[in-house]
Amino acid sequence: AIAVEVRCILGDSEHEYILELAKQSLDTMKSDELREVPNSEGRTLRVYHTRTAEGFYVGLSVDITELQLRERELKKARKAAEAASASKSEFLASMSHEIRTPLNGILGMAQALRSRDLNRDEMDMVETILDSSRSLMTILNDILDLSKIEAGRLDLSPVNVDFRHRVSRIQKFFRPAAED
Repeated sequence: AIAVEVRCILGDSEHEYILELAKQSLDTMKSDELREVPNSEGRTLRVYHTRTAEGFYVGLSVDITELQLRERELKKARKAAEAASASKSEFLASMSHEIRTPLNGILGMAQALRSRDLNRDEMDMVETILDSSRSLMTILNDILDLSKIEAGRLDLSPVNVDFRHRVSRIQKFFRPAAED
C-alpha cells in the first residue's frame, strides 16, 4: 500500500526506486521526520508523515524545488554583496592612504611656513591651510573608520580628553572677528 502512495507522489519512476522509497517512507513514518525526496522529474519534495489517533498515517508532501533555487540565488547574491563591500572597504583604505601622504606634505610645509617671519595676512593664510588640512585629515580618518566598522575591525579604546580645552577651541571658531 505504501508503494502506491509513493507512486502517487513520485509519478512514473522505476519499480525498484519506488520500493526503496516506500521502505524509507515507512522508516520515516515511524520516526516522524521530514525527508527531502527527489522525484523522477528532477524536482524535490519535502515529505512528512504523522500518525493519527486511530493509528493511521497521514502524509504531506510539498514541492520545495523553487524554494531551494531561491535559497541558492540568495546565497550567491549575498556572497557577491559581501565581496563588493570588501572591495569598497579595501578601496577606501587604499585611497585614504594615497590622499594622506600628500596631505602630510601640505601640513609639514604649512607648519614650516608658520615658523617664518610672516605678516598678519600671510599668517592667516597659513593658518587656513593648516586648519583645512587638519579637517581633510579628520574626514579621511572618519572614512577609514567607516570601512573598519563595515569590516568588523574597528577597535575602541578609552582616551583621556581635556574637555574644557576642547570647548575653548570650539569657541574660537564662533567668536566674532576682531576689528582692526
